[in-house]
Parts: sequence; structure tokens; C-alpha cells
Amino acid sequence: MVDHFRSQTAQLRYGVSNIAKTSAAPEHEVLLGASPPHVPASGSWELSKLPQIRSTHQINENATILIEEPKSKTLLKIPIELKKGKNFFKEDFSITNPDLWWPSGHGDQPLYTFSVSVESSKNHVQVLKRIGIRDVFIKRERDEKGKSFEIHINGKPIFSKGANWIPADSFTTRIQPDDYKKLITTAREANMNTLRVWGGGIYEPEIFYELCDEMGIMVWQDFMFAGSLYPKDLFPSIEKEVRDNVIRLQNHPCIALWCGNNEIEVAWKNWGWQKQYHYSKLDSAKLWTDYRNLFKHLIPNTLKETAPFSSYRKGTNYVSTSPLSNWGKAENYNHGSMHYWGVWHGKDSFEDFDKNVGRFMVEYGFQSFPSYRSLKKTCADTSLYLNSQTMKNRQKSYVGNKLISQNIQKYFKEPKNFKSYIKLSQKTQKIALKKAIGSHLLKQPHCMGTMFWQLNDCWPGPSWSVIDYYGKNKKIY
Repeated sequence: MVDHFRSQTAQLRYGVSNIAKTSAAPEHEVLLGASPPHVPASGSWELSKLPQIRSTHQINENATILIEEPKSKTLLKIPIELKKGKNFFKEDFSITNPDLWWPSGHGDQPLYTFSVSVESSKNHVQVLKRIGIRDVFIKRERDEKGKSFEIHINGKPIFSKGANWIPADSFTTRIQPDDYKKLITTAREANMNTLRVWGGGIYEPEIFYELCDEMGIMVWQDFMFAGSLYPKDLFPSIEKEVRDNVIRLQNHPCIALWCGNNEIEVAWKNWGWQKQYHYSKLDSAKLWTDYRNLFKHLIPNTLKETAPFSSYRKGTNYVSTSPLSNWGKAENYNHGSMHYWGVWHGKDSFEDFDKNVGRFMVEYGFQSFPSYRSLKKTCADTSLYLNSQTMKNRQKSYVGNKLISQNIQKYFKEPKNFKSYIKLSQKTQKIALKKAIGSHLLKQPHCMGTMFWQLNDCWPGPSWSVIDYYGKNKKIY
């Protein structure tokens, strides 16, 4: 399959615009938007580029489009004269035997460098982007059991191994590039090839996606809508949010999938929101209509319009919500993505991970405490015991410490002290995740993805993370 795709041709399309600005700003601003390549029906590689050049000076200027191979070999260098107003440029050319981008464990991650520069007598501005050539397709087909859910890269089905990603700090300005590098490097060293950017967090900065590009980590990208309903009067703002982030992120080969929201549909159908919030039948009907219009029409249509040359245009890389099936019924494990919280919220045994395996396991997990040393950085010595008010305040799960304690007692002896309790909580979490991940791997091809909740943490306290707030690995490695 690899040799087949390497024999294809890559077609690249370009456009340039020059827009004069009247407000005080840098003399030149260069924006580069691009879509990852898509393999159309003809089998040729297609890569789209849309650079935009905005200038404060309404004068003729020169621009250069430069494309280099991963080994710095120049493929295309074309000078362009930019006149006053808008300028558009398009050039089609071929890359024979392109080097393909693969997820970690399936191949290398070669990145092509794209450069757009603007020159004048006073200034020179250049923007560089690195893009990997790959095809991505989400297979969702009915079969003898239900409906599949598989990520295919370059025609090859990939078993997605990874975790959910949340903001690495509650105060996001604290997060530094080295923090991202350490976390994503740890994920790769743990043989992960996928991270899900959870819809209750943030659209991460460029450094996150650049590192995923370099390390071969596929990204399941949620749009930032979770656990709530969004009325129609917010649609104009939402459309701008979607458009801006798709333009920014579509350059990255790591982006494998866009997801409309986290757990809204499953909540509406199974969590009793209508009764809880006293919605009338009329209000419920209106809210559901707004939901469908937003996640099944506005967002996917905006995605297609914003990335017109990419594989997103056919909707193959978008799902409206996750999970696509609820974990409460046995039949649901045969259909699409699954958030399985039976072991935690449902208080099932770890053995239930063996039998409750969906087509793509997007969320599941078990809590543990961060290290004693990490807690000491935040908590007073007088509060470093299990039932202190501080520990109770830091536990945000309603089943919390009780469930951790029950399973510690099931698999180990009674902890001697709080330090021992912390270590055993992490070892218990390891047992749970090992049981779950092992079951998912063994159920291939019925199951083609496993992403536990969660890789990292945003503050120091007991949680489902395997790396605590201070970047210390828990005892699962």
C-alpha cells in the first residue's frame, strides 16, 4: 500500500492576495493558509495553498513563492508582481514520488517547507509553513455487527492508540513550549499515535500541532462546544470561530478528524436535560432543531467552504458529536465512537473492560492521586492526609476517593499511610488502564481506537490523568 501511494503525483494550487490596510500596523503581514493533501478519485495527490499578503503601503511590490522538499531541494520558485488591491496567483505542478507523512509506528513524518515572502525597498517579510503529504479518511460503514469507525491514513487502516488532551494549565498563559514538548514526547514514547483535543478545553497554539506533525501524533480535534446547548443567536459568532480555527489548523497533517461537540447529543437523549431544566415540548423542539442546524449543517458546511481542496470537503473527516453511541446498552458497543464510563461512574469492575468494547473507545479511565511531592508543592503539610478538607476539596468526582479506596483494597493490602495510599492509587489506575487497553487491542478489527481519559492535568489533585500537573509521570509506566 505504501508503494502504491508513493507512486502518485502531488498537485499543488496557490493563490496570493495583496490587500492595502489603512490602520497603523506592520508594513507587511503575510498569512499562509493551506489544506493537507487529498487523494481524489483519479489517484493523484492534491495540495492546496492560499497565501494572503496584506500591506500598509499601496505600492507595487514583489513576492516570491518557494516550495522545498523535506531535504531542502527547491521544487518551485516563482516571482510575482503584486499590484495595488487584491492579487491572485495560481500555479499547478507535480511532485513525483512524494514522501508521505505517517502516524508514529507506521512510517516517517517528512515535512515539506512552504515559503511566501514579500519584499520592498524598506522591508522583507517571510512566512514558513511545514506540511506533510498524506491522505486521511474516516471509515464509517455498516457491517454485520453495526457501524464501523476507523481512521485510514494513505489507504491504510490505523489502530488509534492514545489519550485525551486537556489544557496543560488552568491559566493557559503559563504553558510554555517546553511543556508541550515534554508532554507530547512522553505520549510518543508511550507508543501513542493519537491525541484528542477535548471540546471543553481550548484550541491549542501552533506549537502543539507542530510537535504532533513532527512526532507523528494524529489529532482528533473537537470544536470547543461541550456539555451545553447553543441557541441560534450565537450562530454568527460560532461560524467565525469555526472558520478562523479551520484556516489556522488545516495546514497540519496531524489533524485527522474534526468533531462538532463533546457529549451534547448523548446528554440530550439520555441524561434527562428536558426534565431537569423543565423544558416545554415547544422549547425542546426548538433547541433540538438549533442543535441539528448547528452541528449537522452550519459547522460541516463551513468546514467544507473553508478547506475547499481538502478531504474535508466531502465530509469524510467530520463527525457531529462524540460519543455516537451511549454506553448503557449492549447493542451500542457495535456502533461508532464510545465514551465508556461504566467502570468509573457506573462502578463496574475492571473485568467489565473486557466485555464492554465499542468500535472506537474515545473516553474511559480511572482516577489516581498525583505524587506526594507534587501535592507538597500546593498543599500544607497539615493537610496531607486522605480525609483532610483540602484533599476533599481537590477531589472533583462524586464517587471520588471511595471508588479509589475500594479498588485499592481489592488488589492490594490496606495502605500504611497517605504516601502508601498515593502509590497504590496509581498502581490501581495502571491495572485498570492495562485491562482496558489490552481488551481494545485484542478486539481488533471490531475496535479500531482507544483513547483513555486523560493524558495530562490542568491543576494538582486526584484525577484521571497519567501525568500530573507538574509533569511527573504516575506509576503506570
